[in-house]
Amino acid sequence: MRKSFISLTALTLTGVAFAVPAPVVELEPIQVTKIAQSGDFMPGPGSRPRTPSTTISITAQSNGCTDAKDFEVKVKKDGDKQLVSIIRTSPDLCRKVSSWESVEIETDAIGLSQKTMNGRSNVVYQSNPITIANPLPVEDNTTH
Repeated sequence: MRKSFISLTALTLTGVAFAVPAPVVELEPIQVTKIAQSGDFMPGPGSRPRTPSTTISITAQSNGCTDAKDFEVKVKKDGDKQLVSIIRTSPDLCRKVSSWESVEIETDAIGLSQKTMNGRSNVVYQSNPITIANPLPVEDNTTH
C-alpha cells in the first residue's frame, strides 16, 4: 500500500499526465431522405443576408419514443467537403415494436460558403459537398 502511494505521488509531482481515450461513438444505421437548406441565398444590394439553416430528414430505428432532440449533427470539414455524422444522444427506451421512424433535424452546423458573383458586391450562398458518415440500413429479406 505504501509503495503504490509513493509511486502515485512521484508521478503527480513530476507532472506526468495520462490521457484518457475518448469514447468511440458507433454511428447507427440511418437513411437520409432529404437535406433542405433555407435562407436568403442571394440577398439584393443593401439587404442583410439571413443566416441559412439546414433541415435533415432521416429515417431511424425507433421503439416509439425517437424524436429530433435525440440526435446531434456533427460536421467535420475537409477543405471544401463536409463529413456529416448524425449521432443519437439519447436512447429510445420505449417498449413498442421496433420500426423505422421519420425524423426532421434542424441544424446550423452544415456550412454554406459565401461566393461573390461576377466580382460585384452581391453574395451568393452555396452548399459545400456533403457526405453522410452513418452506415445505410440493410434488411435481411432471405427466408430460412
